[in-house]
Amino acid sequence: MTKPSKKIDISHPGNFGIALASAVVLSAAIFMHTEQAAAQTESDESVQRLTQLQFDELMAPYYSAPQLEIKPSDSTFVAVVKRLTSAAIDELRKNAVEVDENAALSIAELIQTGAMRLLDDGGTEAKTTSAESKVREFVSSVLSYGKHVKGPKSARMPSGANELIQVDRKSFQKAFFSFCPCYPFCW
Repeated sequence: MTKPSKKIDISHPGNFGIALASAVVLSAAIFMHTEQAAAQTESDESVQRLTQLQFDELMAPYYSAPQLEIKPSDSTFVAVVKRLTSAAIDELRKNAVEVDENAALSIAELIQTGAMRLLDDGGTEAKTTSAESKVREFVSSVLSYGKHVKGPKSARMPSGANELIQVDRKSFQKAFFSFCPCYPFCW
């Protein structure tokens, strides 16, 4: 016999965290469905390589990213993902930033979700350019929620910068909830 579930009153301040956790689980379920759709277009191995490429480039945005150059042999999905990832990296490069693994993976997954929806809807150049702009806006929001650390100059800091922005999963989530819904990245 199963225990009856209790309905959670999200209007109560103490239950907000539970409601937030439920929203995260729902978002994960939506992403998994979208990831499965991407896997139908691309092989699992191809998607895994693409995710690793995005992850590597987002973790080290200050280095040249020749792997993100779009090749004639790239599928349309891969080309769009590379283009949107390049837009995210361009925004990261404007600041001195450290991106942790969880945030890098979350950004990569968000970009893949957006690319899949964009292509499912006919992915015109205008829609892709709009999505690039939205990726830049989202990354800027993630940076605003990141931890701003004042301190000694780092080799990664652009000239004139006097702080380092640390981006983690928490800053990604705050930006995500303030950003979504935003087509094509989230419902």
